[in-house]
Amino acid sequence: MTPGRESSMNQIKPQPQSMADVWERWAWVWSAIFYVALAASLVLAFMGDVPTRGVSRQILFWASLSAVWHLLGAVYLVRRLPDFRAVPWLMSIYLVGAFGMWWLLIGLNPAFYFMLFGLYGQIFAFLPLRWAVPGAVLLAALVVSAVTGDEADGPLWLNPTFWLFQAITASGLLIAAWLNAIISQSVQRRELIEVLQATQADLAWAEREAGILAERQRLANEIHDTLAQGFASIVVHLEASEQALPPGATAAQQHLDQARRVARDSLAEARGLVWALQPERLQRGSLPEAVARVAQQWSAVTGIPAGVTITGDVRPLPPQAEVALLRAAQEALTNAGKYAAAREVAVTLSYMGDVVVLDVQDDGRGFDPAQLANAPAGPDGSFGLSGMRERAAQLGGTVEIESAPGEGTTVVVEIPLS
Repeated sequence: MTPGRESSMNQIKPQPQSMADVWERWAWVWSAIFYVALAASLVLAFMGDVPTRGVSRQILFWASLSAVWHLLGAVYLVRRLPDFRAVPWLMSIYLVGAFGMWWLLIGLNPAFYFMLFGLYGQIFAFLPLRWAVPGAVLLAALVVSAVTGDEADGPLWLNPTFWLFQAITASGLLIAAWLNAIISQSVQRRELIEVLQATQADLAWAEREAGILAERQRLANEIHDTLAQGFASIVVHLEASEQALPPGATAAQQHLDQARRVARDSLAEARGLVWALQPERLQRGSLPEAVARVAQQWSAVTGIPAGVTITGDVRPLPPQAEVALLRAAQEALTNAGKYAAAREVAVTLSYMGDVVVLDVQDDGRGFDPAQLANAPAGPDGSFGLSGMRERAAQLGGTVEIESAPGEGTTVVVEIPLS
């Protein structure tokens, strides 16, 4: 993207508001729940039978380490890794450490089962679903074994409490899978919205540039058809007047010479203005290069592939012919992007003897060409096609539209080199 386009895009593209999802904006809630659960577990652990000094020190040590571990893993690591779910092994290390310390704490005091309120949800918050499901099942099995193991009378699988925990775990997994599907769909929609906003900004820039170029071309045509032609006519008449002067009319001859010089200088300036107002793409290279750049930029904006083929011996054309063909390519591509719903477009520029032919063919929905006769003039009408035909007609050329419903559209512009 050129610097000029970047500046224009910055002026046109709306500045997006924060696109963070709800679960991202509320990620701090997981940390808050964890620290509240940890504090409540500590209070419960010291409210009942006061642990011995050694046990108390171990509880305080592992609880403090668990708090720091959460701060480093669930807070610092998540903030440093915007897409932390893409590295599940790293988040698994954090979760293994967190649950390992929790397991040591419940071994010291059962009150720390309360910490599960702050830990269990982190499995689904920090891991993709394919990793979170086996982790949640394993955790549930450990908890059930620890809770019912001492009270079990017979095999564990005959204990109703075991199956109650399994049913609760299964329900939690179903809810987690459902929420994960909603989150995935929301992320896809957010990405689509961002792409649409970027595309709208590109289209706005393209329309603005097309308007500027069209106005430049209109001014160039006006200057060429009025001022330049007028100065050329003045020069011709001054030269004819000079031939009709009687011998010895020195003073008149001097005035005629001065007028002729002024007219020629003005004609040169008018022609310079016409060239300065020509499309920038034609100033930077040949017509085939300009058409290729137009197709490339159009593909970048629309996402539709556009191939360009050049046939015949490339040779310079009159400026008006090059402008007409370039404008025709731009208009045909614009129509293909707006109306055709094309999947691919082929642009062919053929140098054939005494004519140059431009073909723009798309594989879109097509239409009945007879509808063009009834197309209204105006913002929704066929001004683009009318302008294309007018330019070609001024150069003795033609524009043909070949299309049928469901069979794509081909725009053929033929400009004679004479």
